[in-house]
Amino acid sequence: MTIIISTIYITSPTDAGNDSDEKLDAEAELYINDNPVTEESNVEDNTPTTSSIPHKKEFYMLVARRRMNWEENDDVQNRLISTSMRRKTFEDIFRNLHAADNSVLDPTDRMAKVRPLIVALNRLFMGYAPIEQSTSIDESMIPCFGRHGCKQFIRGKPIRFGFKTWVMATRLGYCLQFNLYQGRRGNDKQDCGLGESVVYNFADVLQTHFEILKFPLYFDNFFTSVKLLTTLGERRIGGTGT
Repeated sequence: MTIIISTIYITSPTDAGNDSDEKLDAEAELYINDNPVTEESNVEDNTPTTSSIPHKKEFYMLVARRRMNWEENDDVQNRLISTSMRRKTFEDIFRNLHAADNSVLDPTDRMAKVRPLIVALNRLFMGYAPIEQSTSIDESMIPCFGRHGCKQFIRGKPIRFGFKTWVMATRLGYCLQFNLYQGRRGNDKQDCGLGESVVYNFADVLQTHFEILKFPLYFDNFFTSVKLLTTLGERRIGGTGT
């Protein structure tokens, strides 16, 4: 694996940008001085609040191709990116930075190139996981318009194109574990269905990490089966399906 390490220098905006920012800051300061906010002020007096004071907003520009961030056209150029790093330097890093060693990839794993990253994230998720009793298992979508064999199209969903992901999360939405859907070949338990295998794998992680605590699992009808609920009961794990 080849990794190119480059020093990144963040340069300041142009003089024109500085003048514009300074002018906006000066206008905001004058506005505050001319319209002070006092304790006796209220909404009925039309006293300005902090939300009505002019302020700056900075945002990233989304373009169709990443090379467009370095173009000279004002409608596509992103100065935060173009002034921080040369395009060739970025492409060299992007081309040679890998999450896995391409010479020893698992041919049966369609996500082998990012598998070490997924494993590392899941380990961190469990390491900082809050202890909550209720845990839900469901599917989620990671938006993607690129070309990949695992990309899905699900009609009628808010995110129609992307990677379908199995997610185990707490009641408040903290992600405990996730895994990317790879089709039927991703089912590593041949004696049960795809949905059941997802629940079994996540239950194994919970029992390994929290040996004493018992967690009831909640999932929808895609995962639910009589066999699954019976097996979870034998393992002293609660299960509720819709």
